[in-house]
Amino acid sequence: MNIKPFQVEEWMNAYEAEAKYNIAETWVDSISLNDLFALTGVNKSLFLDEFCRRRMTYGDIEGALSFRQGVSRLYKSMPTYQQLYSIPESLGAKVLCFI
Repeated sequence: MNIKPFQVEEWMNAYEAEAKYNIAETWVDSISLNDLFALTGVNKSLFLDEFCRRRMTYGDIEGALSFRQGVSRLYKSMPTYQQLYSIPESLGAKVLCFI
């Protein structure tokens, strides 16, 4: 099986530790929950009170509607990992990317 090297991983391995501004990262720098509540303006006490009342279930298979709606407002086309198209290509599949 011949899978193309995952370019973002190759770049991160070579440069991420020394990069002053890493604009190719696949994640964001971590922040505290207090910082997140301050950033979003959400009332922490009300959020945690509602959150703690929820039952601990597996959740929606397709993802919570509110989450999916939030993500769809951020992107015109969904980002993905190179593996999701490089591996099928390595097996001979014709992969089309729609942007």
